[in-house]
Amino acid sequence: MDDSPAVDHPRTKGNGDVVHDLNGSKSCLESPQEANIPSSSETNACTKEPNPFACQHCEYVGSTSSNLKRHLRTHTGERPYACKTCTYCAASASDLKKHSRIHTGERPYFCHLCEYSANHASQLKSHMRIHTGERPYVCNLCDYATAFSYNLKKHSFIHTGVKPYTCDSCDYASLTTSQLKKHVLKHHQALIVTG
Repeated sequence: MDDSPAVDHPRTKGNGDVVHDLNGSKSCLESPQEANIPSSSETNACTKEPNPFACQHCEYVGSTSSNLKRHLRTHTGERPYACKTCTYCAASASDLKKHSRIHTGERPYFCHLCEYSANHASQLKSHMRIHTGERPYVCNLCDYATAFSYNLKKHSFIHTGVKPYTCDSCDYASLTTSQLKKHVLKHHQALIVTG
């Protein structure tokens, strides 16, 4: 076994079963006692013992019972955390907190390269692709690539022929909302004015 010093892996919460040495290499201990760490009931990555925080409905494996409980709500549809301002309900308190920023206008995540700010960390991560040029969403039918998943979804309509935006006044359908707006202004402007 490697003689380099080891630090606890953050996912094991100190049980010592899986460790990283200071060089970042992953190694397994023969037993938790080797590191003078008490054993744990969590999964041992070396022995593949059953994980008590594994979902019985899918491949999800949580690190704690509360993570598993929150995950199970994706299967049950339970949303016990209600917004006090609107009808939104969330599966977790953290999701409700993120949602509440819509009402408060709080945008605590800031881009260090421009003036952009976001109310979710994931939004900032997506925004950063504008600066890095990263385009992780790739069409499997052509060479189109984009930084944003919603752009790939819109692009896929070109291949499928789906026109999801329909006119309320006639049978016109379009690929984009901007095309639909142009149609309505051109053909149904009188309906908008007299509406």
